[in-house]
Amino acid sequence: MVSTDGLLITAAIDGYEERDVCTMDIPGAFLNADNDEYIVMLLRGKLALAELMVQIDPQLYRKYVITSPKGQPMLYVKLNKALYGLLKSALLFYKKLVSELEDLGFKLNPYDPCVANRMVNGSQQTVCWHVDDLKVSHVDAAVNTQLILELAKIYGPGVTVSRGNVHDYLGMDLDYTGNKNVKISMIKYLKKIIVAFPEEITTTAETPAAEHLFKTADGSDTSKRLSEEQAQAFHLTVAQLLFLCMRARPDIQTAVSFLTKRVRAPDEHDWGS
Repeated sequence: MVSTDGLLITAAIDGYEERDVCTMDIPGAFLNADNDEYIVMLLRGKLALAELMVQIDPQLYRKYVITSPKGQPMLYVKLNKALYGLLKSALLFYKKLVSELEDLGFKLNPYDPCVANRMVNGSQQTVCWHVDDLKVSHVDAAVNTQLILELAKIYGPGVTVSRGNVHDYLGMDLDYTGNKNVKISMIKYLKKIIVAFPEEITTTAETPAAEHLFKTADGSDTSKRLSEEQAQAFHLTVAQLLFLCMRARPDIQTAVSFLTKRVRAPDEHDWGS
C-alpha cells in the first residue's frame, strides 16, 4: 500500500506540474494472481458451498463430494488463484502488478514500493496504488489513456476509471481545479463522523482539543466514568479522527494522539474534549 507521505507528495507534484490525473479500480484483483503454493480448501457450511460447486459443473465436481459424519456435504478443492482471506494473496497480487508495470517500463521508487515512474515523451508518468486502487498521472491525458487500455487488456473490461479534476481516492478528495496546486479534504468523511455522534453537534471548532485537554480528572473519581454506550461512542469517534488526522488534517494530530490514550477508561472530562 502506498504510504500516506508518498500519496501526498505525488498529489502535490501532480498539481504543481498540472498533470492529468485519473484513478482506477481493478475488480477481483487477487483472483488475477496465481498461487505459488499447493493450497487445499474445504468447502462446507450453511451456505452449502459444495453443492453450489456441483451446480456450476455437475460432471466435474459431483464425484468428489463426500459427506461428513453429520451428513453435511463437503468438497476439497485446490486453489489455483489467490483468494481473499489468504495471508499471501495481497503479496501475490502486488508481485503481479509490479511485474506488469516493469514490463511497461516503470521503475519502482526506492523509498516507496507502491510508487512507480517512467518517462514518456520527455515527461514523467507516475502510478501509486493501495492494493487494487491506482492513481495515475502524466501531463498528457493521452498517455494516461494508453496505460488504462494496457491494464484493461490484462485485467479485463471490468476495470473502473475516474477522470477529471476531482477524485475520491482512499477516502480523500483530491481537487486539482486550482492553479498549480491540489486541495486535499475529507469533508464527506467528517460529516459522517458528526452525524453518527450520539450527541447533536451545533457549534464549530478548529480542533477537537479543549483548553483542559491535558488536564485529566483524578483517576479515583469513578463516578465520572462514561457509560458503556458513551465509552464505545468515544472510542469509535477517536479512531475515526485518527484516520482523518493521518491524511487530511495533520493539524489535529496532537489532540487526537492524546485522546487515544483515554479510550480505555474515558470520563466526562474526556467527553468534553
